[in-house]
Amino acid sequence: MGELGFELYIENKDAKEIYQLIVEEGKNHDLSHCGSHAMDTMRMESGFLHWGHDISPEENQYEAGLNFAISYKKETNFIGKESLLKIKDQKQNRRFIMLSLKDSKPGTPLLLHEEPIYLEDKIIGRTTSGNYSFNYKKNLSFGYVSSSHSNEELSKMDLYIEVAKQKFPALVEITPLKDKQARFL
Repeated sequence: MGELGFELYIENKDAKEIYQLIVEEGKNHDLSHCGSHAMDTMRMESGFLHWGHDISPEENQYEAGLNFAISYKKETNFIGKESLLKIKDQKQNRRFIMLSLKDSKPGTPLLLHEEPIYLEDKIIGRTTSGNYSFNYKKNLSFGYVSSSHSNEELSKMDLYIEVAKQKFPALVEITPLKDKQARFL
């Protein structure tokens, strides 16, 4: 959801009581309920990828910008280590990108996934996730692009996301919208 998360493993018979305790204590911390689309938007605001959409067996950690989560320091042999070592120093063919639409209105257009990403009139990638952020008043989209231009360079160029055969001007978000350090203040 864009924040630290916890999973509670409890006996089924205790679930209602524990839920009520959390809700009651949550009143002291401005806790509120939210739906799955709100949670999806919050994770996008924080730049968190969703397994199955933003990263899958088709992408690797380097393409997804998740190389910070790989450690070769331990002697432990983990699944995929050999494959990652082979591509570690190679230039990747595509990379993860976070975009927002220049003219953002809730649900217009409805960004989901698999929309083409254009640089001027050439398709350079596809989106993997999309949602509207009411916190930042922006249509957000994640995706992968193949381009020799850096994300910083692309941020100064004409990018578009195509939805229902209409191109919408897009901006590159260099950093996540939500400051991840804010939770530690």
